[in-house]
Amino acid sequence: MATTFAKICSIMKAEDLKFRVHPKKNEALVLLSTREFKNVNDDKMVPVLVTLLEKGEFVKILAPCVFNLQNCKHPQSLSRALLEMSFKTKMLRWELDGKDGEIRASVDIPLENSKLKKNQFLRSLFAVPVILDQYYLSIKEAMDNGVVDIKRSGLPLDNDSKPLELADLMKLAGGVMGLRQLLKDAGKL
Repeated sequence: MATTFAKICSIMKAEDLKFRVHPKKNEALVLLSTREFKNVNDDKMVPVLVTLLEKGEFVKILAPCVFNLQNCKHPQSLSRALLEMSFKTKMLRWELDGKDGEIRASVDIPLENSKLKKNQFLRSLFAVPVILDQYYLSIKEAMDNGVVDIKRSGLPLDNDSKPLELADLMKLAGGVMGLRQLLKDAGKL
């Protein structure tokens, strides 16, 4: 077995992430805050399901109901924008439920016989809110006005962006432990 659900939960606990575990499945729900992206309830957060599959050899990170084609003025523009966005980014992929128009964002980690590394998991987990934040304004423009011009906003990785906040720095460093390690390596701790 490449990893266990207990290992995934221990990584999230060590990062002080708030999550709920489904009592009958190897699945946890994590609410991750965003700066630009707004969910279907108009909140600046993205719910993310973390699931362990295939006897510990596959980790799936899934953000359900990110967008919906049925609630969109320009569904073809949204579809094109998401495809263009996929071309410009790493890791994040899009899933469409053809029955109800639900669009999900996901990151898959195939482990096979490899061990899950903390930084690997955290980078995959935080890719969802970071990428959604970076491209949200372009996606909204496609959804609302039919204009497809995929540009990454200044959140949080552009060099010409406004200053990064502590939460952004922690995400980029791999969470609290990653930030501690960077400070330790720099001789500051």
